[in-house]
Amino acid sequence: IRSLFGQALKTNDFLQFAVLTGCLRVSKESIFTGLNNFKVLSITDSRFDEHFGFTDAEVKMLLDDYNLTAHYGETKEWYDGYRFGDTDIFNPWSVLNYMDENCSAKAYWQSTGDNSIIRQIVAEADDETADNLRKLMQGQMVSSYVDTSVIYPEIRNNPTTIYSFLLSAGYLKVVKKDELHDGNAICDIAIPNKEIFYVYEKE
Repeated sequence: IRSLFGQALKTNDFLQFAVLTGCLRVSKESIFTGLNNFKVLSITDSRFDEHFGFTDAEVKMLLDDYNLTAHYGETKEWYDGYRFGDTDIFNPWSVLNYMDENCSAKAYWQSTGDNSIIRQIVAEADDETADNLRKLMQGQMVSSYVDTSVIYPEIRNNPTTIYSFLLSAGYLKVVKKDELHDGNAICDIAIPNKEIFYVYEKE
């Protein structure tokens, strides 16, 4: 993989610009030693934050275009609530499926991948984490240190990284953020919307 990415992205004379996307960062992975100088934008960064999904104005425009403005409240309740940088974002996949299915509110996002990570986190959670997950399910907020450079193997070794992972993967949202000097933050976090609540409930 290092060879592939190195030739495609670093030593490729025909490439001027490239974008890699994903939930978690790769900057700590040794396979990428040959490919460096990434500009990493995490879920808490405000640069390009409005491009990670549908904004409120875009959802209103979509619903209006299809004479579905009466469904705005339900769309917001189910699929809004994500926070990228300084912008509130709707889940675009779920909004489009909701409209395509005659405005039938369902947890469309859970069919896009395996949610077993939540099941695993709950099964292995210590008492404090389990208590915090219960608070989140009751609609409360939890305060946690959020490390935007978390990588998957760290979750087993450090229970506090669970929230950073769930945030990066879209299972939590930032309600309030206090920046720290290390580039991370202490955040009040919560479940973003009804759709994700049902994912937690199911798992």
